Amino acid sequence: MYTFTSRILWMIFLSAFLLFADEWKNGTFINEPRAGASALTWSGKIYLFGGKSINNSVLNTVEVYDPASNSWTSNIVAPFRNARYNASAVVWDNKFYLIGGRDIDDVFRSVEVYDPVQNTWQEAHELRTEREGHTSVVFNNRIYTIGGQKSNFDLVEEIEWYDSQEQKWEKAAFDIYYPRSALFSAVYNEQFYMFGGYYYGLSATACKAYFDGDIYDWEITTSLAEPRAYGATAVIDSLIYIIGGETATGKTNLVEIYNVNTGKISRGEDMNMSHSGMASAVLNNKIFSIGGYESTGNYPINHVHILETNVTALEDPSILPTEMLLAKTYPNPFNGQVRIEVDLPMTGNVIVEVLSSTGQKIRQILSSTLSAGKNTLQWDAKDSYGNTVVSGIYFVRISYQNHNRILKLLHVK
Repeated sequence: MYTFTSRILWMIFLSAFLLFADEWKNGTFINEPRAGASALTWSGKIYLFGGKSINNSVLNTVEVYDPASNSWTSNIVAPFRNARYNASAVVWDNKFYLIGGRDIDDVFRSVEVYDPVQNTWQEAHELRTEREGHTSVVFNNRIYTIGGQKSNFDLVEEIEWYDSQEQKWEKAAFDIYYPRSALFSAVYNEQFYMFGGYYYGLSATACKAYFDGDIYDWEITTSLAEPRAYGATAVIDSLIYIIGGETATGKTNLVEIYNVNTGKISRGEDMNMSHSGMASAVLNNKIFSIGGYESTGNYPINHVHILETNVTALEDPSILPTEMLLAKTYPNPFNGQVRIEVDLPMTGNVIVEVLSSTGQKIRQILSSTLSAGKNTLQWDAKDSYGNTVVSGIYFVRISYQNHNRILKLLHVK
């Protein structure tokens, strides 16, 4: 029987095939203009490190964005020792690693580590090779530092990884495919992706690398619409956003979206300003583009632009709801943790995902084989990045064989 409920479910699934128009909005300005800064997200806040400011001053200060107050604060985190820009920052073992970069005169091997519990910085073992305009990422339970340059046109081919037991950097058994600096990069599902950058000139090439210990394989995937570098990158679910940067004709507001599942690039919503040298972070399914150089020159700015993304396309559009599975959630409304009970007629593979009210995937809870009968799962109200989600309506999507079930949740704090 075609009911009102089934019609609503049908509309939800059909909406998942559409890419609704994203929109860039202006956010709260940072306190001090900075370009070439580094950013990361931790415990529901954005941390912004260093950068070049006005009059060529290089910063060693940290600004922290708190979405609860919608404000940036400069006095929460102690300053680090070596002022720098064009560095990289990652979270590893609940500590922040600020890696490489440069000041006005020199390119660094320096690595500093911040303990957010103690609010203290300490020097870590230096990189093997000085570098700026590189990227640092975490996968395969290691920090990898990839790309960058020692000086103009002196690109770094060597990939380094941090041995946390020995507390030193080691040379990887492989090098970067076409060395480049100021590249766009991301990690998804233990694969490393890089786009564009400077390779003795601007590049449009996109590559991915499969890593398994010291075994690797590089593959060219596609090309950007035009060669560009020195912009920002963000990952939402299986979509990699390649934002702004420098082109042959100057700074751009172009946004392209690489779909990891299809290997294709599509045009995103252009930014409301052309600039380069931005830092980027993802918080509560919003992309933050922070600071950078303004469009008509190399003047650092304090602007923040925010993109709240909408629906992610399903990998297989043939999967539509055909019959209801037996499933329920409790308690509902919930605060902090909710149980999801799935009752299967027979053993089979089950995917359980949490979606926002707009259909955006927040987190995949399960992708595994479950036994026939009742199975109980839990969701701790956190997204894929470990951030606690805001109060509001969410949906649990349960996929089993060719059947799907949508459950509505209300999260309250």
